Amino acid sequence: MKRVGVVFITHGSLCENYVREVNKIAERVVEKLKKSLSDVEIVPVVSYLHHQHPDPDEAIKELLRGNVEKIIAFSMFVVEGRHGREDTMEILNKYGEKVVYAGTLWPDDRVIDIISDKILRYIRQ
Repeated sequence: MKRVGVVFITHGSLCENYVREVNKIAERVVEKLKKSLSDVEIVPVVSYLHHQHPDPDEAIKELLRGNVEKIIAFSMFVVEGRHGREDTMEILNKYGEKVVYAGTLWPDDRVIDIISDKILRYIRQ
């Protein structure tokens, strides 16, 4: 069975609720991936740029020690800002082709649908 590491890159926060919610999102994503990929073992790690560990660099090293065949880094930021362009890429570039960067949520148009749906819900109240 192929082993693929997924590094979820988050900002990090001192708020305990933030960590709990980010982990819930990652768990649900992994559950969905597992339903689609019966021949792939997903090895997830949530990483934090600030306040918690592991940071993305530590997460990638952990996955490499775990003998994954591929690592996909996904930024949980909505858009590519300084953290994505500078901080994240500085770390990921050290690993070359060992890590594939999946980017941020935008420019995926499904983000527009989510935001519009949430706003419409309150307009119609």
